[in-house]
Amino acid sequence: MNFELSKKHLEYYTFHDLLFMFWLFSEIVFSYTIISRFSLILFVGYSFLSVFRHRFYWLPFLSAYSLFLLLSAINIVGGWAVSTNIAISYTRTVFLNLCFLIALANYLLKKKTYLNILVIIEKTIVFSCLLFLIFGFRDIFSGSRLSTFGINSNVLGSFAAFIFLVILVRLINIRANILLDYIKLLLLFIIIILSGSRKAILIPLVGVSINYYIQNPKRVLRVFIISVLITITVLFILLKIDFIYKFIGYRIEPILDFIMGKEYEEGSMTTRIGFIQLAWQESFNSPIIGHGLHNFSLLPKAYGTYSHNNYTEILYSLGWLGLLVYYVPLFRLARRLFLFRSLDIFLFSTLFSLLLSILITDFFVVRYFSRDSIFFIIIIEAIFARVYKQYKKK
Repeated sequence: MNFELSKKHLEYYTFHDLLFMFWLFSEIVFSYTIISRFSLILFVGYSFLSVFRHRFYWLPFLSAYSLFLLLSAINIVGGWAVSTNIAISYTRTVFLNLCFLIALANYLLKKKTYLNILVIIEKTIVFSCLLFLIFGFRDIFSGSRLSTFGINSNVLGSFAAFIFLVILVRLINIRANILLDYIKLLLLFIIIILSGSRKAILIPLVGVSINYYIQNPKRVLRVFIISVLITITVLFILLKIDFIYKFIGYRIEPILDFIMGKEYEEGSMTTRIGFIQLAWQESFNSPIIGHGLHNFSLLPKAYGTYSHNNYTEILYSLGWLGLLVYYVPLFRLARRLFLFRSLDIFLFSTLFSLLLSILITDFFVVRYFSRDSIFFIIIIEAIFARVYKQYKKK
């Protein structure tokens, strides 16, 4: 298979495609507003209606997320939740997310090829980023992270980083001189910088290195040296160019200080590490079934927030059972992507890189209840399922 987007996949969109694009655009541009909720209802509703006309699809992560929901219900009924009301509220969120994921999986798996999926996502995200660059122009000179329309800069940065990695790997692998793709990369890079999101920087940085290793497994030393050089170059740009430093460089600096054992002063970094340690220590009070979803926020030193680490947040909330239920399917998917990479080396190495980036960035973000985060997991699993199914038929 050729990891190149063909014009024949761009000729028309179905009504279902338009609803998906409307939801994705609203999720980025009008996050947490009535517009994004309305677009979500339209997309999910139409997806479930379409099931009656087509076959019903299911993915392994949907089973895992269903068990995750069941564990939360057991936690509440069994009386382990510190606050039943908070646990019920977040369990309801997980249930709604499950409905969305089922709708998304059934939409994606109806597509004839994975190219249809990537084209629609790429065009929608690039258009959203372009819109933000135009209307958020004032933020470039203010020195503050993107705040147009009250957007969550981490959401925008994550979506931009996802497509940035896809386009970059495509250019590297097919070695095509496509001017439009280079323009897209520049646009997405600007958005990633303006978002100030550390996770958005990590996704393409880790992804490119892993992708290069998968395609050159026998050249470990060469891959390591090139990866180190790329990392040093990127860090130099982030830390030494004043214009970029004021957006994201100052947020990267304390991470490097922490890794090298130096003193770090950034309040956000200090707080995050404290929350992670607190969640780990307190999880031992109920290590099997946990204390209930989002009940970490009730701890005296948590100050009403979450632990800023998906692993420790789930460990505290639903114990080791919840952690295994959530992550075993993801590590299994990563293993299958690696084992079957020869089916489509460019595509699968990209998907593996994206999934590994997610597993790494989970150390810095709580994503189990975040629709825009688990969205990527279903995208990766759906594309893998589609290509693997075609392989089995052959």
